[in-house]
Amino acid sequence: MGVKVARKKTYIGKDADGEPVYKLSEALWIFIDHKGGRKAVKVGSKDVAKAAARKIEEKLTTGKLDLNPPETPDPVLFGKYAEKWMAGHVAANLKESTARGYRGGASTRTSSPPSSIAHSRRLRGRRSRNSASRRCGMGG
Repeated sequence: MGVKVARKKTYIGKDADGEPVYKLSEALWIFIDHKGGRKAVKVGSKDVAKAAARKIEEKLTTGKLDLNPPETPDPVLFGKYAEKWMAGHVAANLKESTARGYRGGASTRTSSPPSSIAHSRRLRGRRSRNSASRRCGMGG
């Protein structure tokens, strides 16, 4: 746990030797580190900053101030988002045939999968021979 009053350093750039150059801000800041949570608060004068730092430190020790962020909501999974998008956007703006294609309907399956690897290799070889013979003007 730590509460510090200091001026904030701002990175300006590098000097001729390649060393980083920082500028101190005019205003004072209260830097709070507590249980993995961090917070910086900009304050006015030095007296106000020291008084505020004492109050913050007192609240941290008594447990009245908690810097831990609230729990993050559950992430939206792709499947749920896709269902919502399909029901809303797709249904309202796209043709039924397009929506069927997005759902993976029968219209997306133009042919059945090959029964074996050898069958697909034969088809691939036939297609390449036919396309090559057409390019050469040999028919096909």
